[in-house]
Amino acid sequence: MCGIIGVKINKPSPEVAKNLIRIFKNQANRGTEGAGLSLLRDGNLTSIRKTCPYDLFSFEFGEFWNGVKKGDCILVHHRFPTNGGDGSSLKSNHPFTNEDNSCHLIHNGIVSNDDQLFKELRKDGHIFESKYDGDITDSEVLVHMVEKGAKKGCQKIVDKAKGSIAIAFQYRGDNNIFLWRRSNPIEVYSDKKDNHYFSSEFPENEGFVRIGKLDEHKLYSLTDKGLGMVKKYKKPKVVMNTWGGHLPSQEDYEHYVFDFED
Repeated sequence: MCGIIGVKINKPSPEVAKNLIRIFKNQANRGTEGAGLSLLRDGNLTSIRKTCPYDLFSFEFGEFWNGVKKGDCILVHHRFPTNGGDGSSLKSNHPFTNEDNSCHLIHNGIVSNDDQLFKELRKDGHIFESKYDGDITDSEVLVHMVEKGAKKGCQKIVDKAKGSIAIAFQYRGDNNIFLWRRSNPIEVYSDKKDNHYFSSEFPENEGFVRIGKLDEHKLYSLTDKGLGMVKKYKKPKVVMNTWGGHLPSQEDYEHYVFDFED
């Protein structure tokens, strides 16, 4: 379990950083061992990784937060390590990037067949940086699945990736944040200045206007105009049991067990 947070800035304000740290504190139980940030500005991507989420909002980054601009897209991740290195191993922390730094991604959940996907992707020439003590951070496989495009990339995730997945990602040369989820939640809302935020949990009673919780298996984007649905995907098939409920097939059993976790 990790926490994902982000904002699409329409009206720059010092309040943005204050809002983001309030959102983080609201869901800090999702992990404080490792953190990172991705900034998409004027089509260019920059990433920062730290050992502690609070470091991202420290005096060291005061100039950064005071200099946010209209159109900035910011992703923030705080980690509860389940594989790969712990939070002090920066290469195991999010955001993950592809080889040419054209795509950044953050993830909340568990990719239960990451070993299989890792082998397939490495055979196709992909390079992984998060390997620690023989293991990669499972989330890194996802950035290589979506790197060539959001629509086709999320179809690959639907078809091949098992487990609980809530992701936010963005591309160099673009001006949007893309969001997709299966099982794990993503909430979207705005502040009084019409900046649009997303996070794993909605920060109750904090002066935000709730837009809604994203549906499963739908690709969304946060743009200058707000939240829009980009594509809807067919959900994986499940097997009906004799009591009328849904049970996973034997092949996908592990996938559906994880899908019930937040």
